[in-house]
Amino acid sequence: MLLFLLSSAAVGQVTKDTTWKRSDFVENTDDFLSLKLNANNDVDRITISGFNDFIIRPNANIRNNLSLNYKWLTLGFTFVVPGLYGNNDEEKGKTKTNDFRLALNTDRWSFSYHFKLNEGYYIESPGSFVVPPGQEYILLPNVNTYFHRVYVGYILNSNFSLKSLITFTERMLQNSGSFIPFFKFTYFHLDVEDGSVVEERAHNHETILGTSYTHKFTFKKYWYAAVIGSAGIGYLRSDIKELAPVNEEVKIFNSAMMATQIGGAFGYNGNRVFGGINYNHFTNEALKQGDFYALDDKRNVWEVFIGYRIRTPKFLRKPLNWADEQKEKVIK
Repeated sequence: MLLFLLSSAAVGQVTKDTTWKRSDFVENTDDFLSLKLNANNDVDRITISGFNDFIIRPNANIRNNLSLNYKWLTLGFTFVVPGLYGNNDEEKGKTKTNDFRLALNTDRWSFSYHFKLNEGYYIESPGSFVVPPGQEYILLPNVNTYFHRVYVGYILNSNFSLKSLITFTERMLQNSGSFIPFFKFTYFHLDVEDGSVVEERAHNHETILGTSYTHKFTFKKYWYAAVIGSAGIGYLRSDIKELAPVNEEVKIFNSAMMATQIGGAFGYNGNRVFGGINYNHFTNEALKQGDFYALDDKRNVWEVFIGYRIRTPKFLRKPLNWADEQKEKVIK
């Protein structure tokens, strides 16, 4: 109820803000494509809760993401550079990763879809597990995971540009902020296959409804700083199935959950060059105890990025303009 009251209270602020023209606050860069390259530590850790709580993670300390952004469309993929930043430590086994992102951002709506596949994990904190002789970690080469994550947000204040913080297809000219009610859904799947004795599968469904507030400050024309905070409530369902030679055991866990985020950003958004650093602290907590698998229950995520805007090539203008016309027919 508090989240919706905050969103409703923001409507009065939005009514006042819209007496200004959006162009007084936001400058678009429609004639350009923005290329953004980052390094981040947003590596998926999986918390396994039950008789023996422990965490598993893939062998990658830092990943890079490259995205292409045009007006409202973003396409991106993540990759790992072997040997860079200490990635692919042989003691932690091998991990194969496939990662894809698609985002659609308009003046009001923000939609994103993220798919990730990991093959190969190790136990980060063995706890009561016995590490095999001669090894530093317990390796789990037969653990495979993938997830689908969908996010939909609505920006209450159209004078605030979320694109100027995420895709850099716009620049903000004045200080502004907005409440952003959002919906987030994650489907997470885990497979354990040892080939002979036991196979285990887990299916997770996480649904979160909440509200965030982001405020961006601009100074010296091209420099900016931003703060963000969000809170949400949701539902977690975790189905764990063990397939053994003799029998099959199924465990179903259901719980309400709380999700919070607090963070900040600082950077430079010039005419062609942009760059900066983002930091966020996330928590996703089930409100009751039990046997379940969960993605990233608590994490501190940082991102360092740099980007450059290039004028849209002639051979891309026609298909991109056609796509823009179709978007206008669907979303005004």
